[in-house]
Amino acid sequence: MLFAVQSAIALVLSAVFIALAVVHIAWGLGYKWGGINLLPQDLHGMPLFNPGAAACFATGLICMFPVAIFLARVGILVPDIPAWVPSVGVWGVAAVLLLRAIGDFRYAGLTKRIRMTEFARRDTRFYTPFCIIVALLCVIIQLL
Repeated sequence: MLFAVQSAIALVLSAVFIALAVVHIAWGLGYKWGGINLLPQDLHGMPLFNPGAAACFATGLICMFPVAIFLARVGILVPDIPAWVPSVGVWGVAAVLLLRAIGDFRYAGLTKRIRMTEFARRDTRFYTPFCIIVALLCVIIQLL
């Protein structure tokens, strides 16, 4: 029973990260879905950075690593690597997302000080809670 729950969580998280990878690759190909409100903004609502195609493609590729880690952790994917690697990887994904949720003490996360931009509002409602939930699900995968 617990293995079924663990596997279901791993599959859901894998689907989420595949979707994130596809969105980033689409941005790399020039699609404009989401606009500037997906990027941290200064007090005037201007994006702090403008990622190019290479950065979008790289982020899309990076989003696929958790997929492999989650599927290897529950035995769906059986790579030729030591058994401890997927376990450490899941903890790593949880740590990265928890750090993202905590934030940079200025523009993103729970510690952000700039709160009046559209990105900041979305970060409070969606992005930071998403990171916390996924980090918690990673912990659940590890503990089951």
